[in-house]
Amino acid sequence: MDQNKLNRQRQQLLKGPKHLHVLGPATLGNGILQWTATEIHQEGDSSHDYFSSRQWAKFIPASGMATRLFSALLHFLDAAEKPGFDFQTYLDHPNHKAFHHFYTHWTLFPFCPSSIEQQKSASTDDFVNQLKALMFTPHTGMMNQPKALLPLFKDKNQQLISLFELHIMEALALFESQQTVALHFTVDQDHLKQFQVKEKALRDHLTQNVQKRLKIAYSFQDPATDTIALTPEGEVFYDRQNTLLRRKAGHGALLENLHSIEEDIFIVQNIDNLPIAAADQSTETHRLMRLFAFLHQKITHILSQLKADAVDYSTEEIASFLEKYFFKAPNKHLSSTAMRDEWIHFLDRPLRVCGMIKNQGKPGGGPFWVRTAQGQTLQIVEQSQLQKNDKAHAEALAKATHFNPVHMVCARKDYAGNPWNYHAFSDPEMFMVVDKLHEGQPLKALELPGLWNGGMAHWNTVFVEISQSAFNSIKSINDCLPSQD
Repeated sequence: MDQNKLNRQRQQLLKGPKHLHVLGPATLGNGILQWTATEIHQEGDSSHDYFSSRQWAKFIPASGMATRLFSALLHFLDAAEKPGFDFQTYLDHPNHKAFHHFYTHWTLFPFCPSSIEQQKSASTDDFVNQLKALMFTPHTGMMNQPKALLPLFKDKNQQLISLFELHIMEALALFESQQTVALHFTVDQDHLKQFQVKEKALRDHLTQNVQKRLKIAYSFQDPATDTIALTPEGEVFYDRQNTLLRRKAGHGALLENLHSIEEDIFIVQNIDNLPIAAADQSTETHRLMRLFAFLHQKITHILSQLKADAVDYSTEEIASFLEKYFFKAPNKHLSSTAMRDEWIHFLDRPLRVCGMIKNQGKPGGGPFWVRTAQGQTLQIVEQSQLQKNDKAHAEALAKATHFNPVHMVCARKDYAGNPWNYHAFSDPEMFMVVDKLHEGQPLKALELPGLWNGGMAHWNTVFVEISQSAFNSIKSINDCLPSQD
């Protein structure tokens, strides 16, 4: 890393991210749409040809390991190695409820080996040894594979299946009418071969026609986006070998990866949003796709008229469209020419339609109104970007009604079919500073503006409420337990 870049990043860490001027949460009717069945029928159907003529893809960040997923099990295995360990005492401790739940139901987990299932009355030592084998067996152990490839679930034929395979199967159903079923996974370069082996095994079970239609691409986070860290005293962090620590800069570093998508429109989902409730999730995804197609077709038509300086466009119709879908009230003090220029400036930018679910206490970001240089804008804001000692931030968070499940449809190309340069619509000052540990030492790490936060700060954003059933996040091992209903 050159000295100028290092100094710039150090200064960012020292000064911290810019203060967000949060105006309040986006809520139903004030930033969040509730696209009704009647509107879907009338407006969604009007863009059917536009919908069908576009090429679609799924973009899925999938590079993470499963350390957090197995945190309760790893804590148990570490404790079991210490002198004086007592299994029942550990199990009964109020801080170990997640492990207690796992242990109580362990033979019900799809990935539980048959050898374990047959030993339901096994001793504590047997249980520990079986768990170690499950976690740490070379190559096949759970801790030796990316989270996306772990065989955590069972399909309708009771065969073990991974999140990677589930997302592919969902895409095959979602893009059934498309000539090409395109998916783009961001992975760690060291794990590429593992993904390719899993992909080949999946393809071998598909028909020749489906194999030809299936297009899977992989990309890596660019090492040039890595960032430094500081010690608590504000000095540049070096590891125990006196080597400059360079860390991956969060999902915001994937903004450049979006440029490699060739299709017109893409859907962004996290790898751990499990598409197992296929009917519910696909229905909601398809609904977002239809809303996006309607909006993008309308924007294309409006911009084509405005840029051609057509005289027959309806100012009332455009104003009504912007107010209904973007909550943008018309500025009645502008001349017709100034209003036309403002509309072009507002609409000629990337569009995203983001599903939002009702907040049920899940950690993560949400939809908020934020004042920027562009005026009042809709943003996805992470809790880490909100300051607890800021009264406006605390009030906005307390009044928030919805949560961001990372379920969005995004434009890859503009109204004229040209690919967007996304860097022109990001806000580099919306970086994040997070507290981390390295080799047991505390540090302050620099992360680039989040992909759907500052990375898309100057996009046109439409929030729409979707069903809670479309969100099945796999964050802890107990989320993998099949429903007992």
